[in-house]
Amino acid sequence: MAWITDATKEIVDTGVAPVLKANNYRRKRRHWILQLEDVTRTLNVQSSTSNWLDPGRFTINLGLAHHALVGRPEGFVTYGDISMISIRIGNVMPVPRDYWWELSEDDDFGAVAAEVEEALSRYALPWLDRCSDPMEIVDDFFERDLSAGRGDEIARKLDIDVAQRSQRSLERWLSYPVPELLGNDVRESFRWILTHLGLSAPSGKRLTPAQRDTIQALINRDWPMGADARSEGEREDIRWLRAGLDRRLANAT
Repeated sequence: MAWITDATKEIVDTGVAPVLKANNYRRKRRHWILQLEDVTRTLNVQSSTSNWLDPGRFTINLGLAHHALVGRPEGFVTYGDISMISIRIGNVMPVPRDYWWELSEDDDFGAVAAEVEEALSRYALPWLDRCSDPMEIVDDFFERDLSAGRGDEIARKLDIDVAQRSQRSLERWLSYPVPELLGNDVRESFRWILTHLGLSAPSGKRLTPAQRDTIQALINRDWPMGADARSEGEREDIRWLRAGLDRRLANAT
């Protein structure tokens, strides 16, 4: 549909291009690049492959290429040309998700352009600024994905000690009120914590002195519960954790 092409062009030209130009990004069609001393930042506007259907859809991809990892690109490179860490804009917004703007022919495209510009200014550009620091991007992925699978992968790519990074992530997560840990799935959060402390192995496995100290600290910890009164469910979760840790200590060889 011709209107989708025209609408997307209007949104890109008025809602995307000006804010990126103001931040020194160079443009080639729907791709933008900013090359700094240690990192190359890229953005591109991606339309849905099914845009022959109504409504039209588009999203924005963000990419970072750390030169220590992939070398400094020559010339104008686009998203996907070089090995980089990538994420869609929806995943750096307040409610992380694979977000696509959906258009219909009767939409106010100027209003959509303003919404896109705000998302770039408030979320995408600050994420690219912050995560140009390798440790910050590893922090970001560890805390975004509690299984930490991608955080581990990125830490290895950037030659960051995974064990050290896991411990740093845990210290931050353990300071959060219990209801904020992995949504409200407190027990799943605790399983994640124990896995990254190396404490989820079979109960008979020998513990190091440091692991014993960590377990005892978790047993004794006064877990913050947030502003609301502690619910019975949260108290039960804490009892469940402490009982499991007590068994881990008792059964260790």
